Amino acid sequence: MPEKKTTRVLACILLTLTCTCTISQAQRDLAGKLFLTNPRTNPIPDERTRFPITFRIPFRTIDGTSNNISSRQALIYGAADIALFREIPPQYGPSDPLNAMGGVNRPGARKISNVMCDEPVTHFNERGLSTFVYVWGQFIDHDMSSTPTGTTESVPILLPNDEVIFTEPIPFTRSEVRPGTGITTPRAQSNMTTAWLDASMVYGSDSSRAKWLRTFKSGKLKTSAGNLLPWNTVTGEFSASIDPSAPEMANDGGKTIKTFVAGDDRASEHPGIASLHTLFVREHNRICDELIAHGVRGDELLYQTARKEVGALIQIITYQEFLPALGVRLDAYSGYKNFVRPDIMSTFATAGYRIGHTMVADDIALKSNDCVDVGPGALDLVEAFWNPSLLVTYQTDPFLKGFATHKQYETDTRINSVLRNFLFGNPADTTRFGIDLASLNIQRGRDHGLPDYNTVRRFYTGRAAQSFSDISSDRSVADSLKKLYGNINNVDLWIGILAEDHLPGASVGLTMHQILKAQFQHLRDGDFYFYLNDPFLPSIIRNQLMKTKLSDVLKRNTMITSYQDNVFFVAPCPGENGEDRVADTLMVRTEKLVRGAPRLFPNPATSSVRIDFGNGGAYGTIKIYDAESKLVKAHSFSGKVSSLDLNISDLKPGLYFINISNEKGTKTLKLLKLGN
Repeated sequence: MPEKKTTRVLACILLTLTCTCTISQAQRDLAGKLFLTNPRTNPIPDERTRFPITFRIPFRTIDGTSNNISSRQALIYGAADIALFREIPPQYGPSDPLNAMGGVNRPGARKISNVMCDEPVTHFNERGLSTFVYVWGQFIDHDMSSTPTGTTESVPILLPNDEVIFTEPIPFTRSEVRPGTGITTPRAQSNMTTAWLDASMVYGSDSSRAKWLRTFKSGKLKTSAGNLLPWNTVTGEFSASIDPSAPEMANDGGKTIKTFVAGDDRASEHPGIASLHTLFVREHNRICDELIAHGVRGDELLYQTARKEVGALIQIITYQEFLPALGVRLDAYSGYKNFVRPDIMSTFATAGYRIGHTMVADDIALKSNDCVDVGPGALDLVEAFWNPSLLVTYQTDPFLKGFATHKQYETDTRINSVLRNFLFGNPADTTRFGIDLASLNIQRGRDHGLPDYNTVRRFYTGRAAQSFSDISSDRSVADSLKKLYGNINNVDLWIGILAEDHLPGASVGLTMHQILKAQFQHLRDGDFYFYLNDPFLPSIIRNQLMKTKLSDVLKRNTMITSYQDNVFFVAPCPGENGEDRVADTLMVRTEKLVRGAPRLFPNPATSSVRIDFGNGGAYGTIKIYDAESKLVKAHSFSGKVSSLDLNISDLKPGLYFINISNEKGTKTLKLLKLGN
């Protein structure tokens, strides 16, 4: 018998024997009921509250419960729909110390964003981290945390007097208050996903979503044409009608818009993250095929076994590649500890793990196996938001290869212009402006009552900063913080940890490192099913999985074979250095001309912009519309021209849409006009 087949058969025999030897038939039946029960929609069965519990369920529950069976309270450790955990008391506003927005004596969030977060010149990561770092970080964020936003408590982000981009306060609504809190105890917020790194972004955190995603044949998950994620339709294909019973997705317009469905409702936020979701659905189905080829039968066993392996793979990639790439160093693993509380901490979810926002590039590269540009070569991030059709057009491979060939932006307080000014603008609604992610992060920290930076620094490191230069040795950063906040004990946590000097060999500062270290150690040490502890994961399979890297998963589920061994560090295409865009003096970037597609630069601009039409040139008409769709300028040009300069000095500051029509078709570009 071939070695690989022998490994699989032995593993399945071991798994069956382990379950049989430790759990009686009646207990196995009960276990089956438990892991298919959703406590958010069904009453918790009496069996789940009886103690002592003397058996272990071989597979994780979908909702994350019953991982820790040491006490009644511990049953819900890491479960979906529980409160974010407070390791440090909150700091709400003095008008209502249990509820009021914090940071009342601090500058407005947009003012801080304009001073600390504007990125006039792009700084690429000095350690050569690829854009896979931020995309993987977002992928596992969708596995660990999701806090619902409320609908009734609007606290708009006010604009500073010198604001040149936004003309109205930035919309902001407070997170839903956790029922029963904010009355006699401080206001709390919920985490609607399981905290565990259990691949819930692939499978879901509740039974109804998990069931919808399954085919119930051969253990497999649903897919659509092109081996992509299923659409929210009755057949899972785009051509069918929308399924009213499909799980809600963040961009489905109340189940009126067709979109992909995954274990997390944010899967279609951009085609890059959707590609990773797709990758692990393919990996699940590939494992099922492998198990079937080796004689394993039964839909439920196939599904749960593949799910266990995918969850272990995501943990292995996170702990063996992703965290080391960031420079996060954990203590050595010493086994499962049932006294460790793994719940997602408020400081982690609302500040520490929003590190990725500063890493995001303002475009998404598209590369072939041979490093040739695919399609336009890159997509502007603003065009990619909530646009799943791009994945149908280009498929997953160019996005995934592109992540491996380009450097991510440096970890600092700076955020690219798209995220600071266009975030979540709706491609179907050109009048929607978007929001400022930096302002949102600062305001969200105040909404959640996060302690100030120095309080958290003291808690995690034992030593508070005595001066702003203790936070950053960069004089300009320290001076900006001092000018904004005045008092060293008044700095917003998210800004403070991003401003810190990086540790040697790392892309994070000391306090940020300690927050990340604490959370990922809790998730590891408090998880009975962590891949190094799980007694129902046969050692033969565990050892095989531990040799697997993200590059291996990519190669066996795509047509790309040219990935570097560690895709979290960039391997530029020949003739490139991984830095595909360089910011211009007007504070964004010089557009790269690709295959004749019209490109606009500089953007934002103050007095003039240039439109490049590419090789061969073009002729036609240009119309400029304001944010209210009113035509404000038009220009016709005859004869083929390679580029055209437009005077925009007469336009008011704000957002405009430039409609270009020529023999190659029509394209609309967004322009941000700054004050002269």
